[in-house]
Amino acid sequence: MTGFRIGGWVALCAVMLAVPAWLAGELWALAALRHRPWQLESLLEIQGRRIRAADHGGIRSQEVEAIEARLREARLCLATAEVSWVLSRDYTPCLRSLLAAKLDGFSLELRQHLRDGESRARLGILLATLEREGRALLRAGNGSPPAAVRAAARRKESYLEEARQLRTMGHDQAALQAALRAQLSLRAGTDIRDEALARFMDQELLALWNRQVGDVLAWSRKSGLAAVIVDKLEHRCYLIERGRAQKSYTVNLGRNWYEDKLRENDAATPEGVYRVTRKFISPRFGYALPVDYPNAEDRRRFASLKKDGRLPGNARIGGLIEIHGRGRPDEDWTDGCVALEDGDMKDLYLKAYSGMPVVIIGTTSAGATWKK
Repeated sequence: MTGFRIGGWVALCAVMLAVPAWLAGELWALAALRHRPWQLESLLEIQGRRIRAADHGGIRSQEVEAIEARLREARLCLATAEVSWVLSRDYTPCLRSLLAAKLDGFSLELRQHLRDGESRARLGILLATLEREGRALLRAGNGSPPAAVRAAARRKESYLEEARQLRTMGHDQAALQAALRAQLSLRAGTDIRDEALARFMDQELLALWNRQVGDVLAWSRKSGLAAVIVDKLEHRCYLIERGRAQKSYTVNLGRNWYEDKLRENDAATPEGVYRVTRKFISPRFGYALPVDYPNAEDRRRFASLKKDGRLPGNARIGGLIEIHGRGRPDEDWTDGCVALEDGDMKDLYLKAYSGMPVVIIGTTSAGATWKK
């Protein structure tokens, strides 16, 4: 009986001691978060790196800095809790900061995603616009643009292709920078083209060209003989008979056809009143009609340009300007000659004669009744 009582008392004491310990442990576990939230910290580190990588040169740096400040605050809280006594350790306040940072980061990533989608759409529109404007640049006028414009167009196309590839790889910011370089090249080419085309609207030049056209039309009506008018801007060659255009042909001109010829190797087609010196068949260009460039007016101007220092002292005036065959579709490729397709050149050659007037003008506003 005594042993039973002793055993009972021992059991009772054990129960009385165990209940408070169990209760204290439960209250401790319920009252606070006792284990450091390593997994949430790792997720936030990954999210932070992802956000910073998408920051695109500081465009959203203020939003990113606000989230990083909240993370620093949470890390300080974690470090403080980590060194506290285990029974009083509590990560709950730190968890609140971490969860708030996580929520802010998710919100920023969502806004970034929406903005990036808009940026990609705008980038696509920019690339399509640059491609369209580049084609328009190379179609300016009725012929191909001068060499400087073509060089700018090639630079534009190189940058544009780089932008397309970067966009395909998902590097939108780098693609945008390449697209902007393409835009600058396009603008440079457009400026060069516009400056070159401006001379075709110069009132003094137009008056000169109109007068030259009027003179040769009047001469043809009076003499009954044929003549040729070449309109550089239109890229047309007109066979004039009795003061009217009886035939019209498409022509290729010098690579720098926008300019008037000033010297040898400038790849410009001369402007002025010339005459056919002879007729012959060239092994290289087929039917050919050489003209008397340089004439007296060309030599006078050339000497004046050298005297004024606008041409170097070793410059030469050049020559060997012809109307000949081997013309190509939509390309200005000669060194200054006027090229017709072979069938058209044969037709013109049969009408031509030695001494036939050839008037090469920039363009004319004298009216088009003579062209009909």
